[in-house]
Amino acid sequence: STVTDVQTQIYTTTAAHVSVYTHTDDQKVWVYMKNLETEAGAAQDIYVGEDNHDMTTSSGEDNRLMTLSAGDFAFFPWSGRQDLYVEGASAGDKLEIWIFKKS
Repeated sequence: STVTDVQTQIYTTTAAHVSVYTHTDDQKVWVYMKNLETEAGAAQDIYVGEDNHDMTTSSGEDNRLMTLSAGDFAFFPWSGRQDLYVEGASAGDKLEIWIFKKS
């Protein structure tokens, strides 16, 4: 595969779930995410999901694909037909995001 475009951002969590990747077509991508917080604890967790739903409540846990605790990272392939949403357990946490579009 060849990387055709790279998008980066440092996202600061809020009290709401927010789309950090919006699909436009069948584009396949690699996604790198890292929770930049250094203090461990459930309040620093950042949730990642594919649905536009609250992921902080017990009923919203079904919408989580993963939980990134302080210092955790993930690097994974992603289908271009699905959006990615993130939400912090509390507001103000930082999440580093890299989207690598590939051919």
